[in-house]
Amino acid sequence: MSLFRYAKKSWYGYLSGTGMFLGHYVAWLAAGFMGAATAAITTTSITVLEPGDVAFQALGYAGFVTVIVGGWTTANANLYRAGLAGQGVFPRLSRQRVTLVVGIVVLVASVFPFVYRSYLSLVTYVGVLLVPIGGILFAEHYILPRLGLTTSWARYKGVQNVPALVAWGAAPVFSAVMIVFDLTPVYFLFVFGWVIALVVYVLLARVSGAAEKYPEQVAADAFFQERVDNFHAQAAAIMPAETELKDRRG
Repeated sequence: MSLFRYAKKSWYGYLSGTGMFLGHYVAWLAAGFMGAATAAITTTSITVLEPGDVAFQALGYAGFVTVIVGGWTTANANLYRAGLAGQGVFPRLSRQRVTLVVGIVVLVASVFPFVYRSYLSLVTYVGVLLVPIGGILFAEHYILPRLGLTTSWARYKGVQNVPALVAWGAAPVFSAVMIVFDLTPVYFLFVFGWVIALVVYVLLARVSGAAEKYPEQVAADAFFQERVDNFHAQAAAIMPAETELKDRRG
């Protein structure tokens, strides 16, 4: 997705679903079979086998090359996104410099076994915290209009969006209860968190102001969007057909 943001046509994004997502899923299945086979051959628990051990036992030194190349291609897009995020925090630094610093920090951290052994758990719990935000956004822009409620109601009303904060907090609390009572594997918690955040937000937003109408604010937003569309149309009309867009911020 980091690369397709620069695609010439929007439908190129479907390649994510048919290519990268499916291909990555199949690759993980293949890695699971290879890990299980290696554990059986070496009579070693798969929970203590490192990716390098699995690749070496299965493919020899070619396995090491595969792990290095596979790790680099997987991490490349993540490093790019991390560089953009880092530049957002430190706007005075160039994207290249921030990306280099982030890459060095991650490289040094990856040397220590406790870091990459805990990475899956870290990503899981981060997902528990961040995925509910997606549920709130989905509810705001897709569920509220279909229920006859007003999108962006908090901004129109000029108040803090407390329902969003409460919904975001309710999801991790619910996930924590699920963990304490061992009701579901931790890897599926993000699904429940997404649903809980969505439902809680819709219910609280309805009683907090989303059920009200804001005709003046809605009209102002529509007028602003119309001006933006006109500006984009004018800019596209005067832009040369072949334009070299080069990043000169570095």
